Amino acid sequence: MEENNIDYGIFKNGNLDFLYWDKSEIIQESIKKFFLKTKIIEHDVLNSKGVYKICIYYKNENELKLCRDMFEGLNVESVIADRGFLDVMGKGTTKFSGVMQIADVLGITKDEIAFVGDQENDLPAIIGSGLGVCVNNAVDSVKEHSDIILEQTNDEDAIYHVVHDYILC
Repeated sequence: MEENNIDYGIFKNGNLDFLYWDKSEIIQESIKKFFLKTKIIEHDVLNSKGVYKICIYYKNENELKLCRDMFEGLNVESVIADRGFLDVMGKGTTKFSGVMQIADVLGITKDEIAFVGDQENDLPAIIGSGLGVCVNNAVDSVKEHSDIILEQTNDEDAIYHVVHDYILC
């Protein structure tokens, strides 16, 4: 990816360490914004062990296609986490698989789970949960599979409205 000037990094180990191949400003800013407890480390990404997610920052549809093609045929899935952000993980690793691991420990069925999302990486959880909800500014594919489309966006207290209007009512 370096030869195509595409920024990427990896998450490894249980400490949420994020390693990246260069001092990319886009990576540093997004990690500070979205992953407050994550340590950002400039590191030799290609020789790292214990990687559980690759995060790729693409600038256009051509770069997105190039990245997705690169992982074609491997035992991984790629999903858009947000505009310009592609996550690559082992097959079957989704937000929903994580939620279900917690639900199994707590004795909760999928029908008792409400999930709110807005992007492609939320689809398995929206489809699999008892109540799949999306915010008003969700991508079309998420809206198509949601039980409820909120009037609120993800910047307008959407979770409050789900709890107040659909769970506690």
